[in-house]
Amino acid sequence: MNIGICDDNIDILKILEKTLKNIADEESFFIEVEIYQDPIKFIEDITLGKAKFEMVFLDIDMPELNGIETGRLIRQADDSVLIVYLTGHSCYSLEAFEVRAFHYLIKPADKEKIRGIFKECLSPKKQMFQKDEKKILTLEFKGGIANILLKDILYIEKRRNQIKVVCREIEHFFYTTLKEMKSKLDEEFVQCHQGFIVNRKYISKIENSTLTVEDKYKIPVSKKHMEKVKACFFDDLLRGKN
Repeated sequence: MNIGICDDNIDILKILEKTLKNIADEESFFIEVEIYQDPIKFIEDITLGKAKFEMVFLDIDMPELNGIETGRLIRQADDSVLIVYLTGHSCYSLEAFEVRAFHYLIKPADKEKIRGIFKECLSPKKQMFQKDEKKILTLEFKGGIANILLKDILYIEKRRNQIKVVCREIEHFFYTTLKEMKSKLDEEFVQCHQGFIVNRKYISKIENSTLTVEDKYKIPVSKKHMEKVKACFFDDLLRGKN
């Protein structure tokens, strides 16, 4: 689950981010959190499709663009996102519910109140976002650790001493081997070449010695792997996965 937090106070941002991640770990849910100090940048990323959130936490008392106006603009771009307001007082409460706010919290919001909201939000989506080690790819890189949902991966490519993991919106690079990567994947992935592994559900076409992923990426298929790749592709077609 993707969560966005927008508050002009960096200390509050970091505390809330840490609290949400702690709660997610305790409740065994997988989340990604992005923080913003600038509401204009926050709105820009959402409206331009650079960021997609299922839930956002908004400070109401922000300079330039307050949380109520930010919420209205979010609603224009995304009618389904859950909005939770955070503020030091309650005078905006009625306005907050005009933008169909999911919840309204008075600062400082304690961990258990946030936990209650978090669980209420996730209860109908629990199966979708619940942690499953087989469905999350965890890899280390120089700056830390990345958790990538397997369903978001289009394909994986070996590049010299690096591995490139290609998702719809982003590419990740790691120092590891294709063999090590393959051991972390499930049956939804198939190796099509000594340097490529693809997510079966995104294969849109196989032609000669090339397969196409999402009608966009051309991936080579070696003779060694062709039979298995074709079998997977046609099996998925029969099952309605492609």
